[in-house]
Amino acid sequence: MTDPEQLTAEAERALAGGVLARGTSELALVRAEVAPEDMGDARARAVVQAACAVMDGGADVTPVAVLAAMEAQGTVGLAGGLAGLDAMRGLDRPGEREGLLARVQGHARVRRTAVLASKLAVLGKTPEAIAEPDRYLAAVASVADRAREKVRRSSVGSREAVLRTFSAWKDRGKGGSNAAPTGVRGLDDLLTGGLHAKKMLVIGGRPAEGKTALAIQSMYHAARLGHPQLLFSIELPLEDVVGRGVCQSADYGSQRWARGASDPGLVKGDMERIVSTCSDISLLPVEIDEDERELGAMLAKARVWLETVARPIVEAAGGKKTPVVTIDYLQRMFAQGKFQNRDAMLANITDRLATFAKREACAIKLVAALNRNNSKERRSPTMADLRECGSVEYDANAIVLIHQLADPASREEEEREGRLVESDALLIADKNRDGPKGAVRALWNGPTGKFKDRPWSYDMGRPDHVEH
Repeated sequence: MTDPEQLTAEAERALAGGVLARGTSELALVRAEVAPEDMGDARARAVVQAACAVMDGGADVTPVAVLAAMEAQGTVGLAGGLAGLDAMRGLDRPGEREGLLARVQGHARVRRTAVLASKLAVLGKTPEAIAEPDRYLAAVASVADRAREKVRRSSVGSREAVLRTFSAWKDRGKGGSNAAPTGVRGLDDLLTGGLHAKKMLVIGGRPAEGKTALAIQSMYHAARLGHPQLLFSIELPLEDVVGRGVCQSADYGSQRWARGASDPGLVKGDMERIVSTCSDISLLPVEIDEDERELGAMLAKARVWLETVARPIVEAAGGKKTPVVTIDYLQRMFAQGKFQNRDAMLANITDRLATFAKREACAIKLVAALNRNNSKERRSPTMADLRECGSVEYDANAIVLIHQLADPASREEEEREGRLVESDALLIADKNRDGPKGAVRALWNGPTGKFKDRPWSYDMGRPDHVEH
């Protein structure tokens, strides 16, 4: 009979071999599903731990870099030198990655359950267990429940499902909503409070219509209320992200900000306001990654951030905060693997993001570009206008589309010349699983790049015809 430990060890070494063969991108995919400590094979575990250290240090994952990291960690004796790592690299089986991952995950759960069971067996022989059998049997039942949860993972019985649902319903709204608000009241009303854990919100818009501005505005607004934020900024460099946040918060014009401290109109009050805003923003629970574009690496980094940064903040707040991962934007991402076309790759990305949100109990905020059809046809946008990716309609819990009501060409010209400060915009919830579809009329402040509330701005139903 085949030894199950040997089967799992082979799978773990094949995964480690894939990391050595294909580097950082492969490690991101493996790391997103399996933690090094879940590996039972000492050699494979040491290799993956060293590779993670290399990746976290910002270097490329290569056999030489991994060997150097193993020397620093004191595990080099397990490697067998470069020759040993080369031999492991030859075990790479890229076409079987999903199956190998499932085997390693499954055996890790079985191994943890077996350890708990062995501890209970020892405990059952003690005088304390004999003296208090009810207490011991309650411990056994608790471990059994946890074991079933880990083995089944994706399914629960009806009783447990009802208990969890009722408990969540009873606590909903107690002490305030858990949702991370967007900062635009009418939009928060549509989204039943804002961004919710285990769900994905898509913000769509054409170029220069404010999709990135809304993403940044909502990020800093929620962070001020204690909701931890992680932003993958593919579109803007870090300085521009923070700069937009400063302009929105301090009501300072972006053109003036671009001129820096040499702005001829800068006065003492402006400088004090900017310094104070920068000081406030520096204390917020926000992390920004401006380098990563590959989905697997993003998910790996997001998982590390959730475990080490976000969840301690949420726990300290009594579980009343929602960690949010924002990606700006979808069409500039890519995923490793073979796909028939770009649409298929983007469909894979949105599916994996939605799954990640559910598994990790975080909110995903995904910025996406729209095509130009609605502008040419002078109509408000719909989900069908999302560029290159029809699947996002199925994967997202809510889709908010931005529609500037002023003529695009004249609006941009007037904003450049300083003749137009605020104009009307619609924030259209074209999909909303947890609330009504509808449109929020907001004020777009061009100089600061900020959406503002407008009184009586909430309209049920979607605007099929909008006059410019």
